[in-house]
Formats: sequence, structure tokens, C-alpha cells
Amino acid sequence: MKKKHFRISILLLSILVISLVATVGQTLASTRGNHRDTNDSNLIINSGTGSLVYLNLPPSTATSTVPSHPSDLQLRSYHFDKSPMGPFDSILVYLWIPQRNSYNLAALITNAPNVQLFQDLWYKTFIWYNTTGITSNPNAFLNVIQVADKDLQIWTENVNQGHNDKKDSNDQNSGVFIVNFTKADGVKINLPFNLWTGSPLTAYGDMSFTLPPLTLKFRTIADSYTDSGTNSTLPSGYARQPIAEMRTPAWVEETIPLWLGATSPLEVSGHIDYHFSEVITPPLPKV
Repeated sequence: MKKKHFRISILLLSILVISLVATVGQTLASTRGNHRDTNDSNLIINSGTGSLVYLNLPPSTATSTVPSHPSDLQLRSYHFDKSPMGPFDSILVYLWIPQRNSYNLAALITNAPNVQLFQDLWYKTFIWYNTTGITSNPNAFLNVIQVADKDLQIWTENVNQGHNDKKDSNDQNSGVFIVNFTKADGVKINLPFNLWTGSPLTAYGDMSFTLPPLTLKFRTIADSYTDSGTNSTLPSGYARQPIAEMRTPAWVEETIPLWLGATSPLEVSGHIDYHFSEVITPPLPKV
């Protein structure tokens, strides 16, 4: 009897040790995966439908009527219908900078009612670049650009094209995603790197440009899949994780009269992100 009880005790102790090791391992893995401790009550979650497309154009020559423009942009457009701020639309503009050999986030265009969150979120990036931390710094540039509701309209439409399994965030059938930016004079994106004397950025020159009115039409062409970005910490101290539950390849028509003329739209490929969300985590309070 004593041997039997002894064996049972050893078995229970082994199970307890294994459970503790597994719990500690999962906790450490979770912490490493998120790169930070988080409090779920502090999370800011914007959810809706998103997209991505590239705008690749031949180099431009400025004239008296047509200004110069970049030849390589990445546009990420979103219609957020669920947000602490209420519904709003946004376009993130990424610019290819040859000296950095990468696309760099250069501007946020949005009709959100309050843009302070985004100024805080993207601080110390090229959206909101200020090396001194003083808002009155004449060399600082702020490319969080707020426009009126009528100037930026982004929505989904249902068309009977054989892809009615695609649904927006309200579970409505949707095969087309439309981005319509109509601000008559466009928006100026300020990137005066040439002003930063003594900085490596000076070599980039003045990369400022005006994004003119444009229309993007995305049409689904293939099956969806799930894709999620890392929960990365930004220079501002905020963390942001994009999550696409239904990333769907798309064929895109890009209409930009000022840059492309009054010809047929430029036809390229891109994708739509149905059931998209961006999870924003504020910095931990300083102690």
C-alpha cells in the first residue's frame, strides 16, 4: 500500500511540475510575441475594410501646369466603420526613397473627427518628423492631413461577378472596394529633407509633392486568406498590429487625371482586406 501511495504521489508531482513549466513557457512566449506587456482595456481597435495598391509611374518632368510627382507610391486605404471615434476613412501614403531602398510612410489623409491619436501614434516617423520635439520647430513637418467627409469617400459595393462570398465588416456581400479622393487642389505632403543641415536626410533633397484627386476601384479576383502583421512598437512608443481576416487579391483601376491624363485608368494588381482591424496599444505609463 505504501508503495502504491508513493507512486501516485510521484505521478501527481510530475504532472504539477509539467503544468507549471508549460504555463511559464506560454507566458514568456506571449510576452516575447507582443514585444511588450499590454492592458487590454487600453487597446484602441479600428475595424472595417482595407486595401493596398502600388502606383508606379514614369519619372515626371515639371511644367508650368503640371508639377513633378513621385514615380513610386504605395497606397493603403481604409474604411473603418467600427472605431472609438465613430466611422471614418483613411489613406496611408508610402513613398519609395531610393537612398533608403524601401517604402517609407510619408502621410496619413483622413476624415476622422479627431486626428490627435494619429499625431501621437506616428510621432518621429516621416508622417510627423520633429527631431527637437518642439512643435514650433520650423524644420518639423506634420503630414497627418485632415480633410472633410465629402473629400474622402471609401466604400464597398456588391456586384454579381461570381465572388459574392466576399463580405465587408458588416457581413454584407461585396465584390468591389472604391476609394474616391476628390479634394479639388489635392493635399500637399511636405518632405523637406534638404532643410536638415548636418543630417544624413539632407541627401534625400526636397521630396515634397501634392497628391491630386484620384479614384481607385478594386475588384476581387481570387480566394481570400488570413494575414496578420507583427505587433510592432513604433518610435512614438505606441504599438500597432494590422490584422486581415480575409486578404483577397484584386484587380485595380487607378484614375488620376492630373498625373495620368484623361486616358483609360491604369490597370494594376492589389488586394482588399475584408474584416480588417488595426489594434493600437498606447505606451505604458511612466513610473
